[in-house]
Amino acid sequence: MADARSGAIDRFRHWSLAINPRTTFVFFELSTSDGLTGIGEATMSGNDAATIDVAEDLFEDRILANPVSAIPRIQDRLRPVAARPISLVE
Repeated sequence: MADARSGAIDRFRHWSLAINPRTTFVFFELSTSDGLTGIGEATMSGNDAATIDVAEDLFEDRILANPVSAIPRIQDRLRPVAARPISLVE
């Protein structure tokens, strides 16, 4: 039997769901070339647009084309990046 985690991550999408006037849930979905899909959520970031922009950049720069088995290594490398505050003003 083939390893179910051998496919490369090849798709990212996001969507938002307004719960009430003050709360919007932001969801992210990753899919692999062999059909696996995972969904995560990033709510209450304080700036949904910036959160989505950062997620899109990280996908393109660090996640795309990696196998699912690389996710723990990617997470370890991203921890210092995720711990820094996001500034929209440079």
